[in-house]
Amino acid sequence: MFGLTEELPESPENLESKQPARTACLLACSESYPKVMQYTSIAAAVAAAVVAYFISTFIYNIAFHPLRSFPGPLLWRATGLFKCYHFLRGDMPFAVRELHVRYGSVVRISPGELAFSDTQAFKDIYVHKMVKWKGMYGFKPEHVQDLANVTDPTHHAFLRRHMAAGFSETALRNQESVLVQHVDLLINQLRERGAGGKVPQDMRDWFMWLTFDITGMLSFGAEFGGLRYAKSAEWVATLTDNVRVLMAMSALFGYVGATTRSILTWIFMSGLIPSVAAHTQRTKDMLRERMDRKGAYDDRDYIIDGLININDHRVESNAVMLIMAGSETTSTALTATLFALLQTPDKMARLTKEVRSTFSRDEDITMASTLDKLPYLMACINESLRWYPPSVSGLARVVPKGGAKISGHYVPEGTIVAAWTWSVTRDPRYFADAYGFHPERWLPGEDERFVNDELDASPPFSVGPRSCMGKNLAMAEMRLTLARMIYNFDVTLSTPFDGDWFKGQKAYLVWDKPSVLVNLTPVGES
Repeated sequence: MFGLTEELPESPENLESKQPARTACLLACSESYPKVMQYTSIAAAVAAAVVAYFISTFIYNIAFHPLRSFPGPLLWRATGLFKCYHFLRGDMPFAVRELHVRYGSVVRISPGELAFSDTQAFKDIYVHKMVKWKGMYGFKPEHVQDLANVTDPTHHAFLRRHMAAGFSETALRNQESVLVQHVDLLINQLRERGAGGKVPQDMRDWFMWLTFDITGMLSFGAEFGGLRYAKSAEWVATLTDNVRVLMAMSALFGYVGATTRSILTWIFMSGLIPSVAAHTQRTKDMLRERMDRKGAYDDRDYIIDGLININDHRVESNAVMLIMAGSETTSTALTATLFALLQTPDKMARLTKEVRSTFSRDEDITMASTLDKLPYLMACINESLRWYPPSVSGLARVVPKGGAKISGHYVPEGTIVAAWTWSVTRDPRYFADAYGFHPERWLPGEDERFVNDELDASPPFSVGPRSCMGKNLAMAEMRLTLARMIYNFDVTLSTPFDGDWFKGQKAYLVWDKPSVLVNLTPVGES
């Protein structure tokens, strides 16, 4: 009734027939119960062992570790997870600066790592030839490491020696025509696409295209076409994302074993394969073309020529490195300098007057003349490199056997150490109004507010045997580009900016910098 079936009680015969099955089931359950309990006990024991391991490690790092006497937040001293967290968030330099404000010039930022924020640390760590921390470059095999990340001092000296000619003063003079050619192309493109100051242009992108094309031409005699087509190559467009992943790898690799490191490498690199492969292949093609031209008459000194004579895997790995290292940091410095000037109209006005009163035509704006005749431009660039250092993270080194004295502190061997540029350049002990943009601090006798500034506390190209070989080239690019831009255009921000430019920015190995949209009105048309 109503679609329901009435259940009738089972007969004695049916109950009797089902009894053996029930008995068998009970026997099976009774036999498996000890096994279940055994597995449960094993799992509980493993869990207890893991918990005990972490607790004991926590206690050791806090109470018995060789670095136990150095200050820092409790959880940072106990585990490296907080360092990894901030690296992945892209705010590690800011977090370290806050720690220095709270704890002083030396802070323990992970169980085996110290961060320093004073000028002596630069000398003690980088001038005294401490080796790079392998954990930071664990994702790259030793045999393919390049000048930027090779950890073996002998290997590094070999590479540096073979590349020195491409960065010499003679080479730079021979390379000037390339810089002028590309800066002129930039000016022409901005004039055409800016439509008399009516169409905003993103100088972050234009500076990126400029520096990548210059680096390609100086390295291999071929460019990427960014300036000409106002478009990034595929791999250039994903550069920032690549840096984020590489930073994540660097942050994690110091705390895992070789097997885990291999697994993480595969996971991380799988997401980079398309863009990295495109960049690597394009670089190899350019390198091959340059090697095919080897011996042909050309009075230009290409940066890569010293390595072409080696003719092995080191040529390719360093060619890939050159494009990245020679482009990203210089474009960052150009972007920051222009933005800082636009945010300080009085300083932009002074620089504009200096440039336009010194030169009467573009051709007179050269590498030499911008160095000799534009002191305020040099001050603006130096201040920008302090205010917004292109390489913002601490460069990790390892204390050698026997320990070392750093900034007056004895540091045990095997400790990871770094002087954090962002922290030092924001330290009021070294710079008055450290968060402000003041080119005057670089002009002796210009402003008494800055008479006690220690300018050596801002080493944007690092110091010691691993300092940047491309410093003179980068400075020449910046001088030429900014001087010719200001000579040709009245530059204004498309939208006035009122706030903290650093707020919300991510800083990994390099900055994930925002757009800088400007209107460029040709001089005489405003």
